[in-house]
Amino acid sequence: MNNPFFGLCLDIGHLNLFADDSAPVWVKAMGARLQHVHLHDNDGKADHHWPIGKGVIDFDTFFYALEQYTPEAVISLEVDGTMRVRMRDLRKLAGKFTAKINNKEKDP
Repeated sequence: MNNPFFGLCLDIGHLNLFADDSAPVWVKAMGARLQHVHLHDNDGKADHHWPIGKGVIDFDTFFYALEQYTPEAVISLEVDGTMRVRMRDLRKLAGKFTAKINNKEKDP
């Protein structure tokens, strides 16, 4: 379907539970059609919605794939826990992208 009103959403926690292929493989296949990401971690056995880094998801390769294939995707952080936990994860997420933006600005 080639329609600007329809895009794809990838929930990385659900992908970790149910998919045979890795998150980067899915991101590459979805390409620019991937417009939204639900972000949380889990142990691969249950849909825990844990903070980033508590489970087994390889976020480094996932974020790299996002940057390569769909840098415009919107990310929604979907972690359970206190506001302190949610803000800590939000800072982690923002830090990853801020570092990348700052590095790009330094490149000639």
